[in-house]
Amino acid sequence: MTLSHEQFTEEDDVEEEVVLTVKEKRRPSQLSIPSEKAHPNLYVDSPRASRAPPTLTKAEERRRKAIGAGSVVVLILLVLVCIAMIKVLSGNEHLSALTPNQKNFMLATKAAGAKETLAYYTADSRWAGSNGDLAMAQYIADKALDFGFPEDNVKLSEYEILLNEPISLRVGIVGAPGTPDKVFDLTGSVTDKSKPVPYHFYSLNGTARGQLVYAHYGRSQDFKALRNAGVDLVDKVLLVRLGRISLPAKIELANSVGAVAVLTYSDPADNGSLKGKQWPNGPYQPNDRAAFGTAYMGNGDPSTPDDVSVRDIERLPTDLIFSDSNTRNIMPKVVSIPIAADVASQLLANIRTGPPASQVFPNFVGGVDAAYLVGESDATIFVDNINKYALKKTWNVVISLEGTREADRIVLVGSQRDSAISGATSPGSGNAVFIELLRGLGTLLGQGWAPHRTIFLASIDAEDYGNVGTAEWIDKHASNFASRAVVFLNIRDPVLGPGPLSVEGSSSLRTMLYLTTLGVANPDASAKGAVDTTTTAYVNENAHGNMSMVWEDLSNAVSDSVYHYWLKQTKTGAPKAVVPEVLLPGTGHTLSPFVGRLGVPVVEMGFDAGFATAVEDTTYDSLEWMKSYGDPSFTFHRAAAQLYGSALLTFSDAVFLPYDFAEYAKDLRRGKDDLTRVLKTYTTFSLNLDRLEKAIVAFEKAAHHVNTDITLMQDEMLDVLNGQMVVDVKRARDMNNRLMMAERAFLFPEGLPGKPWMKHAVYGHSIWNDYNITIFPGVFNALSDAILIDAKHQLHRLCRAIEDASDALATVALT
Repeated sequence: MTLSHEQFTEEDDVEEEVVLTVKEKRRPSQLSIPSEKAHPNLYVDSPRASRAPPTLTKAEERRRKAIGAGSVVVLILLVLVCIAMIKVLSGNEHLSALTPNQKNFMLATKAAGAKETLAYYTADSRWAGSNGDLAMAQYIADKALDFGFPEDNVKLSEYEILLNEPISLRVGIVGAPGTPDKVFDLTGSVTDKSKPVPYHFYSLNGTARGQLVYAHYGRSQDFKALRNAGVDLVDKVLLVRLGRISLPAKIELANSVGAVAVLTYSDPADNGSLKGKQWPNGPYQPNDRAAFGTAYMGNGDPSTPDDVSVRDIERLPTDLIFSDSNTRNIMPKVVSIPIAADVASQLLANIRTGPPASQVFPNFVGGVDAAYLVGESDATIFVDNINKYALKKTWNVVISLEGTREADRIVLVGSQRDSAISGATSPGSGNAVFIELLRGLGTLLGQGWAPHRTIFLASIDAEDYGNVGTAEWIDKHASNFASRAVVFLNIRDPVLGPGPLSVEGSSSLRTMLYLTTLGVANPDASAKGAVDTTTTAYVNENAHGNMSMVWEDLSNAVSDSVYHYWLKQTKTGAPKAVVPEVLLPGTGHTLSPFVGRLGVPVVEMGFDAGFATAVEDTTYDSLEWMKSYGDPSFTFHRAAAQLYGSALLTFSDAVFLPYDFAEYAKDLRRGKDDLTRVLKTYTTFSLNLDRLEKAIVAFEKAAHHVNTDITLMQDEMLDVLNGQMVVDVKRARDMNNRLMMAERAFLFPEGLPGKPWMKHAVYGHSIWNDYNITIFPGVFNALSDAILIDAKHQLHRLCRAIEDASDALATVALT
């Protein structure tokens, strides 16, 4: 049939089915294809037929090529713009993991606000008890009122605390007969009495004389090396570098080897010229300044042990405080004075005999211009340390917000306010972050928010002297805090430089800290201007309802989150690490009495570039240093405020307290492993650790069951239709009580032997470890004393504490 063009329809435009008939199941030998000539193309006039492209003019070709090239350029520019916008808005990607209140809090914080606070803080002396200290307390109270806190909730609490201030600090070299002494009068050039010369807080008054011995860092291993080199330490003046162990530990260990005085200095090899350029050409410390520090290893005002230091309270006299019969605190028993590296260099020049320090101390590096010989000085060195001890008024600013659901549970926040040098990093950065915390909470109050749990925010005085203000605050409210406090967020030195985060805290808080740091963007260390990001982002209404670990959250961490950089820093020292390192509480500073005395979990967070210790506790710790090296853009201050604010809101508003005792169990396991390793080479006696192993295994199981119970309870409380939690208040309350009691179960009511204020079974300072933080301090102290009955008793108490904690976690009904 022949089809004309007019008769062709779309329905006919189909492929013709070809059927090949194969006879006798054989394929045809050849398939013939008809030629075009035999069958002309029927669709030649169809619009679907192939046609030759139209001929374009050269002008049209150029126009089309220009349009194509322009489109490519525009596409590339759009890609670049998208990448730039991702960088700009990346900080708000983290907000997607936050509750609306946490998001609004973060957006309210300001880098410019932190800069303003720090400028005010460093403009005057904030020495404890001074007029400038009181002015800063009033400044903080006024800011709280400005941010919308009710006037009745802002209180100034007054104390009277025994504090010392320097009268005469002198170090000298006794001259040969007929020649004058060479004297370094450290207080002689003081003109501004509101800013003291560097001295040791709570140092022993007195005069000491003896030959000088270089004692490196003043550790037990250093004294052992000196004795092995034939150096007598009795009645010697020891020259000791700062670092490695605490100042009180150096003084206590010096007393134990029979020394009569300790001179401390910062060696340029640790934080001066050998590390990098010195201020003002770089961040490191020049050699002409000494560093402040506390010589006190005790609990609160030493004149009122276990009591509150307020007006008209009965006190111990100063001579009794420093007597050998004082067993309530560890007071220094030898004279001590801080000196500059320049002075240390001149003193070292008087040691002309003995082997070089590099032959005595492993991996020795010295930074002053001296020979560093290990021997006794030719000349006698004298040390005069005269201080005035007097009662001074101090002030804590306490700001409270009453809870709505669990008002009898308290979230505590503290920040050191006083400083003899008004330091910008320490503690100035903490004051700036504290006020940004108030700003963020004030914004939430203005939006109608109220916390589920009660919040106390405290600006604490007399902390420079060794947690004295915190201890006095506890003394005033001991029963209240012991039974009601759920956490202590300690804002101590949160910005030491533009580097990754460093954290120390109770192990039960680790999971909460991991998730908190996922929600905050790490600031750009190269930023020079303070730019506040205020772009909004999607908010997860149910975020942080349960703080149980979700490992997928961590493995998918945003590449510019604080968590990411924190983990990256951890991996530089531990390449196989899967989570960032959280240091034990008390690693960098004296253990907080909130955990040491009350069993309240604590945390301290801070950004650290590794060079702030070069100026910390010296008069070089200034606003100018912070602007130049510490945090020029003040965005690290803002990020620190966001971290603390997010953690605070998690604790105040989460249905279940964000503890994870599975992490606590890891510390128990670590402590047992350390003890096992030590006992392998401990020859005095042996200990049976079978009960300890069983106690830890039981605790691990109880911690796992509690985490599972919390997850199941949350699932049951979740209303799937609207995505909200319908809280069973009684069940949540019962679970939170179990969690709190498990924390408190690790306390020894009578404290550790010789340290009754240190009551924690797991965390404490131990002489075994040169008074550094130690897991299972009671057992290790007993090993140091080498008394079997004490070691067995401490091990028994430890096992019982772990068993009690397991019982607290597991108990629903007593049987």
